[in-house]
Parts: sequence; C-alpha cells; structure tokens
Amino acid sequence: MPAQFEQHRCRLLRRFNRRLYRDVEAVISLGEVMTQRLAAAGVEAGRLHTVHNWTPGEGVTVHDRPPAKRPEPVALGS
Repeated sequence: MPAQFEQHRCRLLRRFNRRLYRDVEAVISLGEVMTQRLAAAGVEAGRLHTVHNWTPGEGVTVHDRPPAKRPEPVALGS
C-alpha cells in the first residue's frame, strides 16, 4: 500500500473516532492506560469510565477440582 494512501486512511479513521467520541453517551475503558489514551484522543472526562477487568492477586482463590468433562469428538463424513 502506498504510504500516502496509508496516511490518508489514518487521518480518516482519527476523524471518525473523534466524531464517535463526541456523539456517544459513554466510553468504557478497560484500564488506566487505555483511559489516558482515550482522554488524550478527546473523550470528555464525564463520558469516560474505567472498568478494571482483573482483580488483585489476593482476591483470587484457587480451588482443586477435577478437569471438566469434555464430550467425545464427533467424526463427520464417516
């Protein structure tokens, strides 16, 4: 792909994203770094919400249990 076409495509995508961020009710981020990037891209602070998709290590409990039973494989066309 020619570099000029790639630059044009990137500009169009940035413009589309800015409009999208302006028109939506809320933008959900999955972490602080993503929140910072979205804010830098122009998302209003009041519309930007961070939802952490993990828990600290002390919140995770490991249980010993047998492996899940899996159904027998099915052969098609036999």
